[in-house]
Amino acid sequence: MSFPATLNVANEYERQQVEAIMQQKTVRDYMTVYNKLVEKCFSDCVNSFSSRKLTGKETSCVNTCCDKFLMGVSRMNQRFVEQNILMQEKKAEALKAARSGDDSE
Repeated sequence: MSFPATLNVANEYERQQVEAIMQQKTVRDYMTVYNKLVEKCFSDCVNSFSSRKLTGKETSCVNTCCDKFLMGVSRMNQRFVEQNILMQEKKAEALKAARSGDDSE
């Protein structure tokens, strides 16, 4: 196997390792959000432990709390993506400006 072929195999292995790490981080992040959701909505909505079942009021509160929490997380993710796109565009513009400056010399 030639050196470039060996390098491609190593790069593919490293790419797979990075993807696996990113997937693990994504799962951890989702679990963290889920745990925060459960903790917040349970502590805000469930006040009585005299019954094994939630009351209608508690059920409604939990549903509303979960909906609001998930909409908030979704909105934050949307804003993060928008900001990331803007940052990438600014980087591309700066790189383009730097390259055009190099060409004029």
